[in-house]
Amino acid sequence: MKIEKPLLTKLKKYAWPGNIRELEHAVERAVILNEGKLIESAELLISGSTHAPKNETGPLTMDEMEKQFILRSLKDHNGHVSNTARTLGMTRTALYRRMKKYGI
Repeated sequence: MKIEKPLLTKLKKYAWPGNIRELEHAVERAVILNEGKLIESAELLISGSTHAPKNETGPLTMDEMEKQFILRSLKDHNGHVSNTARTLGMTRTALYRRMKKYGI
């Protein structure tokens, strides 16, 4: 996976108030949410003082992000669980467990 050059510049200039952990989490989110082979600015989820994507109640948790990712993957595969699981790199059983966990 590659990072576009303008984003690399942005990463170097960003203050990273959460230190290396904030950087690790931002990159992890970008990889999880990335659909292609290039990570772009919007996918890294940093902009100025914003540290995480927000919903109506505040920042998304990892569980909320995982749920959204699973939902998007299911939609991309027209609800086909086996194809979705394969794309996500997990067994169908593991995907069913996560779907049950998130009420999907």
